Amino acid sequence: MEKVVSTYNPTNVLRAIERFVVVGQRWLKIAGGVKADLLEAAIRHTSFQSSNVCAELGSFVGYTSTRLGLRLLGHCQHSPRVTSLEFDIVHVCISRHISNIATLAHVTETWAGHVPLITPRLAEVFGERSIGFTFMDHKGTRFHEDHHHLDKLSLLAASSCTICDNVVHPGAPEYVWGAKHSFMHTCYSLPEFAQQDLEDWQAVHMARFSTSGRPALAVQRSEMQT
Repeated sequence: MEKVVSTYNPTNVLRAIERFVVVGQRWLKIAGGVKADLLEAAIRHTSFQSSNVCAELGSFVGYTSTRLGLRLLGHCQHSPRVTSLEFDIVHVCISRHISNIATLAHVTETWAGHVPLITPRLAEVFGERSIGFTFMDHKGTRFHEDHHHLDKLSLLAASSCTICDNVVHPGAPEYVWGAKHSFMHTCYSLPEFAQQDLEDWQAVHMARFSTSGRPALAVQRSEMQT
């Protein structure tokens, strides 16, 4: 990374990772292209309070946490915070290094630990209703359990958004089955980055809760497409 990035900043780091994938290293799956566009659209439609943080489940190489940190800097009036949870210690080291090169160490950080065992730490450090945005890309077969766990710990903010990636490829069937019965969920068919012939879905949960914690209003599909 140091050899291909002349000036250390988030935009250059993101472009360097994307170029690495485009030239043929497709084993490195990242949420780039139209997936990144949907991610940023969701951020624009999420209301962040001063106490809210962004949580990422599954850091991999730190691409999405870097993008989230960059976009939140321009979206939030207060100092934003992105916390990524990662089980693989090698990926933890890579993500932290990418964050340093992107000059976002004051915004993003990566915790080492296994979801859901490390999830309660979010409540201990940030408190109840602290997560304004969640990105899940760690293990599709656990999306439904881990989203429920966040809710059970009262971590999701009154106005929160959750995006689950790779819902079709490799798949998150139980999460999608549960989401189809909720008016707050929308699934978007999108191609994988640098693989236009490979279809995948991203599941978006835009929730609005009343002060009692019950669902009040969901953002309509048309709003997300603007």
